[in-house]
Amino acid sequence: MLADYMRNAQGRDTSAPQTAAFDVDPEGNLARLFASRGHDALLADNAAANEASLIALRGYVLTGSVGFKTEWQRSVQLFEASQNAIVKNSRGWTDGRQLLQLTEFRRTSEELLAEERTLASFVGTPNRFPGLRLYDEEVAPAFDEALRLCDLMLQSIMTSNGSDSASSVDALARLRGDVRTMRAGLALFLRSRVMTMPIEVEAAYESFQTSGGVLAGLRAKARPGDQAKFDRLAELIQSTDKNLQQIFALKRTSRWDYADYVFRQKVLPLSAKISVTLGEWGAGS
Repeated sequence: MLADYMRNAQGRDTSAPQTAAFDVDPEGNLARLFASRGHDALLADNAAANEASLIALRGYVLTGSVGFKTEWQRSVQLFEASQNAIVKNSRGWTDGRQLLQLTEFRRTSEELLAEERTLASFVGTPNRFPGLRLYDEEVAPAFDEALRLCDLMLQSIMTSNGSDSASSVDALARLRGDVRTMRAGLALFLRSRVMTMPIEVEAAYESFQTSGGVLAGLRAKARPGDQAKFDRLAELIQSTDKNLQQIFALKRTSRWDYADYVFRQKVLPLSAKISVTLGEWGAGS
């Protein structure tokens, strides 16, 4: 059933999200809304709010729609209010096992809501895709600096009139081309659902990884004033390669989209656990 709900959330019109099966008190007095509800009705209310929050939250994760976010917040309020009413009614329970289950039920509900709120806070922020955040904050600026250094050193070498300047210019020009190819290609690749790097980007990356030895040879022939630039470029290549390896490894895992990961690995199991408890209570009433 849950898979059907998730598929429905993907295809739903985000401008008019579905609402829960009951309306909120216009004054916000949710306690009064559930005060007259019987035991079975409260269980059904809580189960409905639990399902509604999942649907709306999944819709928010998939679309970023404010309508889904508002519906999720509404469902959470109903879930909390109906749970409080269940706890209040539990004062008349005589089944010790159910009372013990209630403690775990409340703990699980608190954990679920905490995970849902954490998940919702990721939507629309860099924290949702930690790999992309690392790329944007560390790798892309490193590429820009590497290109600037390549330009400076090329200009210096071409004005030096050295006997082997042609080979040095060729090596730096190829490195600059590799960085440009990666700068443009990786930004698109990492934001796509494609798992295989484009051939030209992969070739540029492989060349980029092995450029350290080439730079060491060029440094030995460079002007004293340019040697620090070669050192900095070598540092950038090493640190950038390390960051890219972390990013590529993360892209191959379910944690790449951390909001989706939290939903599937944390929110769904906790919600299912609550549903099982509600089902047991309903069957035993």
